[in-house]
Amino acid sequence: FWGFVWQGKAYEGLTCNVVEWINSHGGGTIVDADTKRVTINNEYAKKALKRALKWIGKISPYTVVNTDETGADTIWLKGNVAFMRNWPYAITDSNSNKQLYGNFGITLMPRDNTTVGKHA
Repeated sequence: FWGFVWQGKAYEGLTCNVVEWINSHGGGTIVDADTKRVTINNEYAKKALKRALKWIGKISPYTVVNTDETGADTIWLKGNVAFMRNWPYAITDSNSNKQLYGNFGITLMPRDNTTVGKHA
């Protein structure tokens, strides 16, 4: 049983997760819209990525690095994880599962405890 499953496979799903994690830690955007400067190289962004790396093998399965939306959904639907980050279609899948129907909730993604972090 794992704590958290997410899309860790090297594709756009991981990119979405990374942007959410960076934003939730106050790491800003990758490129500033006004100045057009790269802004990703900052301590908040680094903290977000280091935190996610520490999840692998601790709260997330080692296989998360090869997991896409379908893989995360499969682990979730089998009841092998407490929390899943996924897209809205997973709500329908979850409601179609007899064990999960009425037994799960949806919330904001957590943010870092800094004053600049935002819920994704």
